[in-house]
Amino acid sequence: MKIILILIAVAMLSAAGPARAMPTLYAQAIIPTAYAAEPSKAPSFEQSQEWGKLGESLQKAWKAAKESGDMSQSYKCFVRVRSPFDPGDRDFLQSKGFNVRLAAGNVVRGSVTAQDLPEVAKLYFVKKINLATED
Repeated sequence: MKIILILIAVAMLSAAGPARAMPTLYAQAIIPTAYAAEPSKAPSFEQSQEWGKLGESLQKAWKAAKESGDMSQSYKCFVRVRSPFDPGDRDFLQSKGFNVRLAAGNVVRGSVTAQDLPEVAKLYFVKKINLATED
């Protein structure tokens, strides 16, 4: 698999002016070209690291929705997030399809559809997603 590494050279200007500028390289992105060229080779959600963030009951529910072809099924969930969970994280979580009902500390309660679950699981601050049980 080929990997493209994009580098950006940035001249850091010092107080002495451009004559004393220090060039610095930053890695901008690493793009696996095999996945970019052939999306069919990308790992499925069940084979991804994000799959491990789902509790066992939620994994079973997601698989059932996939097999039935109804990815619009909605699940009430608890999401454990990294602290501190701020309003920006909440907005980002909602932009990925998670309907936040309550956030307290590092636990968020809400609902998500089977279709949106992979994108929610990809969020860096999401640690675990469990299906809420009804009493």
